[in-house]
Amino acid sequence: MAKPSAPALGFVMRDNRSSLEEETGPGVSAETAIRDEEEREQALMAMADEIRARAQTPRSEFLDGDRVFSAARARLQAMRGR
Repeated sequence: MAKPSAPALGFVMRDNRSSLEEETGPGVSAETAIRDEEEREQALMAMADEIRARAQTPRSEFLDGDRVFSAARARLQAMRGR
């Protein structure tokens, strides 16, 4: 069985690059796309863990939103009054 020639291999590489650019945009390497996807996955897992942890918080430990944000509201109102 004959080995693939260099032009055929080059065509496959160009075809794969073209497909990757369609998915990621021109100028984005496969390594960058893979790293970005891994980072997104890690961020989503961290957010899911935080949501699960917060869902376990007893109601007695909830903070009163009016009290927590009162200083920010007062500051915004003062800025609007200028």
